[in-house]
Amino acid sequence: MLNTAVADSLEKLADQLDKLESCDFAGLTKILSAIVKDNKQVLFEGNNYAEEWHAEAARRGLPNNRSTVDALPALATAKAKKVFSHFGVLSERELAARVEINWERYVKVQNIEANATADIAKTMIVPAAVKYLGQLSGASKSAGASKIADHVVALLDELVEAIHALEHAQHAAHEASSVHAEAKAFHDDVIPAQQAVRAAADELETLVSDELWPLPKYRELLFQY
Repeated sequence: MLNTAVADSLEKLADQLDKLESCDFAGLTKILSAIVKDNKQVLFEGNNYAEEWHAEAARRGLPNNRSTVDALPALATAKAKKVFSHFGVLSERELAARVEINWERYVKVQNIEANATADIAKTMIVPAAVKYLGQLSGASKSAGASKIADHVVALLDELVEAIHALEHAQHAAHEASSVHAEAKAFHDDVIPAQQAVRAAADELETLVSDELWPLPKYRELLFQY
């Protein structure tokens, strides 16, 4: 797709260059200056992954598709159809099929990831947290142990509620009337529900003992002992 877009730009540039007389440096300078003027708004020397760029893109009036759900409709536009068919890359029917496949792939991948999130939380993290609570209850009745236990209980309740919310969001997404609506539901509802599960799990990771935690902890991933 990127190659097709580049080819389209190069073809337009070549058409302009073909109209120039030999050694017409003034004409060449004019063409190059116009290219810079028309496209300089896309140049950004900061961090393109930071919120700073999103705000700057909005200020400049640039399209900013932040997710697959936002970006895929661009492939169904008349402009996209014209470019792909012009270069013989994809016919309109082929492009439409490719776009539909990408919608379905997005839903499939997001559903797999949501299932994995719920499965890991239910079968690995919840049991580890419950077992840790058992250890705390068997420890001395110190104020510190009691405080930690209360914190773990609160996070465990939060995690279980988040798991239920995630599963509900998945079921609701599957009831959508079309694959496009289903993809949007995954983006708008299921992914945030996954993030809520992760938030509770991440905080539990800082409390549950290393010997009980079933997954590598972040510090173990960052630092090899």
